[in-house]
Amino acid sequence: MTSHQSLVEELQRLDKEDPLVHTLLSRHHQEIKTAFDTTSRSYPTSRQLYGVLEEPEIHPAMLARVLGYLATIDIIDWYTVRDGANRYDLREYDAARFKRVVNLIAE
Repeated sequence: MTSHQSLVEELQRLDKEDPLVHTLLSRHHQEIKTAFDTTSRSYPTSRQLYGVLEEPEIHPAMLARVLGYLATIDIIDWYTVRDGANRYDLREYDAARFKRVVNLIAE
C-alpha cells in the first residue's frame, strides 16, 4: 500500500472499524513521533517506547494498539524474532509516511 488514495481508504476504514485507534492516533501522534525519534532501541516493545516519553498522556495499552496498527500500514514493522512481548522494528521507520497519515487524519 503505497499510494495516497490507499492511505485515505485505509484511514476511512480504520475510522469505521476501529474508531478508538483512529482517535488515539489523531490525539497522540506527537507523542508517538517523539517516542520513535527519542528511543535508542531498534527493536523496542511498546512499554520501552512508552518509557522514553516524559509525562505521556496516552496509556501504555493504547500505545500498543496504535503501534500494531502502524505496523499493518507499513510505517514501522514487526520484529518477528522475539520472546514474549511484541517488538517493533524501527530500523525502517517511515517518518514521511507517518506524517502523511497524520496530515490525512487532521483533514
